Amino acid sequence: MRSAVFTRNPGGNARVVEMLVAAGADPDPLLEGGKRLSDFIQVTCDRNGCSTPLAKTIAAVEKLGKVTIER
Repeated sequence: MRSAVFTRNPGGNARVVEMLVAAGADPDPLLEGGKRLSDFIQVTCDRNGCSTPLAKTIAAVEKLGKVTIER
């Protein structure tokens, strides 16, 4: 899921996230260090801003994972 979120694929990553979740993947998995994917995305956005393509992918993670990521 992390690769689907952060791999550069303008406009396509949100669909990949949706397909992974449909196949049974956790939309907000626990990552190394005890942090969730949504926490990692939040830190990345705080440091670098959220680009428009990433914003679509973040929206998919928020919707499917029932989490909120500040932008």
